[in-house]
Amino acid sequence: MPFDFFVDGTNGNNAWDGTAPAFVSGTVGPKQTLAAGFALLSVGKTLGIRSGTYSSGFLGIPSGSDLGLNAVTVKNYNSEVVVFLQSSSIASGAHHIIVDGIVFDANGQGNPPLKISGNAHHIRTINCEFKNGGTAGHGIHWPSDTYANEVINSEIHHNGTRVEYDHGIYIECNDALVDNCIFHDNTGWGINRYST
Repeated sequence: MPFDFFVDGTNGNNAWDGTAPAFVSGTVGPKQTLAAGFALLSVGKTLGIRSGTYSSGFLGIPSGSDLGLNAVTVKNYNSEVVVFLQSSSIASGAHHIIVDGIVFDANGQGNPPLKISGNAHHIRTINCEFKNGGTAGHGIHWPSDTYANEVINSEIHHNGTRVEYDHGIYIECNDALVDNCIFHDNTGWGINRYST
């Protein structure tokens, strides 16, 4: 997959243009923060994230218009290990976003490693890992105000502290897809499809 823009939390600089994975010269090089990288994205563009640990989540990410060529994509660069630490969320009506190759580590905090809410929809997570959700710590949470979300080829493990409430993935929405995922060592069920 070709990348359009780049973020490097260790060696990047927000004064650079974000068009190269490493510093080239002048102002050509990766951005430093996710927010600066997201600001460059538009329909059909892909952001490559260099190895490191990031804690700001998806604030400010724009939407795409489908999950094909017109998606907004966030992907680890060249299979490097990229960790989104603590809880991340995609909300505020965001849609048609692909997240590929990210490790979501809630670090034992109360919220899930990834929560999709606030009328967000058509969010695809693929080749990801979701771990260490604490109390109320499902690996992934899709509330009823979202729809058409997907998790594919991912590992969901070591989430939650309460058997009756904390699961690998907690699905309240419609049109959900869970495909070819591995669930293990979650306190509750691997998948809880909840309906009122």
